[in-house]
Amino acid sequence: MKKIHPITFIRSVLFVITLILLTLAGLNLGAQTIQMDSVGNYRAVRTLKIESKPQATGKTFTDTKGNVYPIYRSQSGKMYVLRTSGKTGNIYKQYLKIN
Repeated sequence: MKKIHPITFIRSVLFVITLILLTLAGLNLGAQTIQMDSVGNYRAVRTLKIESKPQATGKTFTDTKGNVYPIYRSQSGKMYVLRTSGKTGNIYKQYLKIN
């Protein structure tokens, strides 16, 4: 059996410890929302993500192929158009960078 160099062994151990710490940190990122009830106990609260309908601006965007799309404004004020993928047919938002 080959003898492992001490530096290589230390690096391997540090790498494993780093992976474990990063995994634990990642698990804590999705913190649970809680609320205190009338007795003083804490209960988990489900948060509903409310999706707003697109707000049409009344303006249009013409791409390089000559296709015309209506421009929408998101809740944060960013402009986008709704495009359809040619391969899959899925609808997605293409955000516009306005100069």
